[in-house]
Amino acid sequence: MHSTFSSTSSRDPLLPFINTAATPSSSSSSSSSPSRSSDEAHSPIHDNAGSYSKEGKGWRDSSPTTSGAPTRAGWKSFSGSSRKSLYSSTTPLRPFGNPSRRSVVLFLVLVAAASGLFFASRTPGLGASSSSSSSSGSSSSFARRPPPPKSPSSSKWRSPFSFSLAPLLGTNAPNQLASCTPHAPADLAERFDRASRPLEVTATTGERLDDWEFEAPGWGVEPADWVRRNVQSCPSHRIKPNQNSQQLDNSHLIWTALNTTGIMQLRQEMITFLRRMEKEGKMGPKAWGEGKGLVFTAGNADTFSRVLVTLKVLRNRLYTTLPAEIFSYPGEEPSDEVRTELERYGAVLRTVEEAQRDTKRTKNYQIKATAIVRSSFREVMFLDSDNVPAASLMPRDAPPPQEILDRAIRENRTETPWDSVRSDGAREEIRGKPSGIWEGKAYQRLGAMMWPDYWRTQPDNPIWAIIGVPCRDEWEMEAGQILIDKARHLDALLLAEWMMDRERFSYWFNFSDGDKDMFRFAFLALRKRWAVPGRYVSVGALPRDTMSGFCGLTMLQNDHLGRPMFVHYNLLKQVTSGVGRGFAWGRHRQVRTPPSTLTLQGPIGSAGNSRELEEKLDPLRDDDVDCDMLANAGNDGYSIERVGRDERGWRTRRRAVWEKGIRAGFHGGWISALCIDYHWDDPRSEEEKSDSRRSVALGLPNPEHKSLDELADGVDISYTSAPDGFEVKFDANEVLEVVQWADDPRLRDFEAAFFDEGGVVNGQGF
Repeated sequence: MHSTFSSTSSRDPLLPFINTAATPSSSSSSSSSPSRSSDEAHSPIHDNAGSYSKEGKGWRDSSPTTSGAPTRAGWKSFSGSSRKSLYSSTTPLRPFGNPSRRSVVLFLVLVAAASGLFFASRTPGLGASSSSSSSSGSSSSFARRPPPPKSPSSSKWRSPFSFSLAPLLGTNAPNQLASCTPHAPADLAERFDRASRPLEVTATTGERLDDWEFEAPGWGVEPADWVRRNVQSCPSHRIKPNQNSQQLDNSHLIWTALNTTGIMQLRQEMITFLRRMEKEGKMGPKAWGEGKGLVFTAGNADTFSRVLVTLKVLRNRLYTTLPAEIFSYPGEEPSDEVRTELERYGAVLRTVEEAQRDTKRTKNYQIKATAIVRSSFREVMFLDSDNVPAASLMPRDAPPPQEILDRAIRENRTETPWDSVRSDGAREEIRGKPSGIWEGKAYQRLGAMMWPDYWRTQPDNPIWAIIGVPCRDEWEMEAGQILIDKARHLDALLLAEWMMDRERFSYWFNFSDGDKDMFRFAFLALRKRWAVPGRYVSVGALPRDTMSGFCGLTMLQNDHLGRPMFVHYNLLKQVTSGVGRGFAWGRHRQVRTPPSTLTLQGPIGSAGNSRELEEKLDPLRDDDVDCDMLANAGNDGYSIERVGRDERGWRTRRRAVWEKGIRAGFHGGWISALCIDYHWDDPRSEEEKSDSRRSVALGLPNPEHKSLDELADGVDISYTSAPDGFEVKFDANEVLEVVQWADDPRLRDFEAAFFDEGGVVNGQGF
């Protein structure tokens, strides 16, 4: 039996619960919760933290307040048995001195209390001054408040005993965040919610900077306030399985050392820099460039040779004639022989003269943003040196080369020159057909496309407070490929370049593992969004298992439709021996593209069908998916941006739910290669799954009068439906599959083409 839901649920629609109207006993169940308003249900932080929404599972307050003032839940009162145990003694209590002494002590206590009230009334955020300022209802009054003084010599006395009570009070009431911090604005919860949403795509750089400087939560919001808010949208059971443990170990002490003053100083430096760039005209049309082109960075070890192989594959195998530029550090120019070859394949070599390599680091990525900014192209396809496209990067309207036209004439298919007909009558794209990535709907709408990594960012990373955006439960960015229109996003690129400056990079590295997420954080700081590929990153693997199992050494990134697009062999190049032609690639593990049918009980949703059959029944489509359609997804698939109730909506919501359960990790590395792979786990917490079983058990016959928990023990909750008809299967066999490269037209001949053009998988450079 599959689980269903009551339409009156106060929980996540995909989180079954005990319907309090169904049975009298359910009213005492621990799974009941206050009902949410429709506005709360649409909140970008909905249903992501255990008990979801603004309840903040783990800090549930049994005595919620309606006024936003702190409650006494969690406080221990010295009354009843507590008082008795505290004062119990065989010695009788003695009176406190004589009456005159008691009078003196009482007088001193009253004087101290009066003094405290007097100073509190003169301290911002305490006493009457706080209430009067917070009741004005003006958000700009707080937003434009000047920063606190940098020196201790303040004209206003501040209590040295200010502290936050929120860990004791819980976070059930939205306004408790404001009430627990003396100087926080009264509308802090609303500010957090607004900061989670993008600005209009037409917003100017100045408007974005104004919003960041004056509207985002900032002064008066303590780091602990950010963490309390962040764990609502990024709960531990969602982030911890995919956290970057190495970064956490290396940087966590630096995170904890940042206070509000340090955070706001960093934020202001970034804002000031961009305002100066805008004032100096560094973002105007003259800086945009023209046309489309490819950009690479190279220099250390054999990276120039790898770029040369990529260009050969693009020119000779994929009919891609777009111009290319290669940027490097000074003094790292290639040999004359390699330079001649690169120029032969249409590459222009450029040097970032003022850049300096950090000799203490194995990897140096600092010039990646600079390369994009300084390239002569307006629309840039950036590629790492170890990243080889599996499909053409030409625009879709580019005329087919003569070789393809001649073949089409011979085969009598001039109307579809890029599609061949197999012996079984099925059509198949010819290698070199334009992928259409420049024409993707989301890229056209937003002007940028970024690809996912295997990891998620910690909620206590102070980068969220610096950029003024609450934690997003989404994949980090993998910057081996970036598609971007500089005319629309030069401000974000300049901000990323600023963070990657050599003098700052060693510090900003603590918030982003390398260069990759600095692009994402720059976009989020300016309240921008980006397109995402049609399928999550796949794991390109050796053709056979190693001693430790399925051995992924390549990040196989997909295009806007979900087809293989970029073979980023970042781990493969570090294998010292044993890998070569016939042994480098052969298969990959991927997330299935979710079926678009409403019901999953039919043949499309069956795990036994072949991928080819599924794509015939439900072909790949451009669903115009952006990052907000997948971020902070609940078990109902609804994310920050809610999609419609149509086939596109079903696919996008299922994808959001499925991606929540992906768990990546390394294995091997002892007597075999260090490999990466991912598996799939049910993303629901144990409490959520328990609620689901109990919800189903409520509708089961119970002739033996078993308890609800006993009845729920054997309930299958792998298939779940929501009141609006949305269905999802929590089954690893439904989510993941292994695809042989021999069965994919883009990958079938990739390995041969790579080695024929001089590719080498063992290398030193990054």
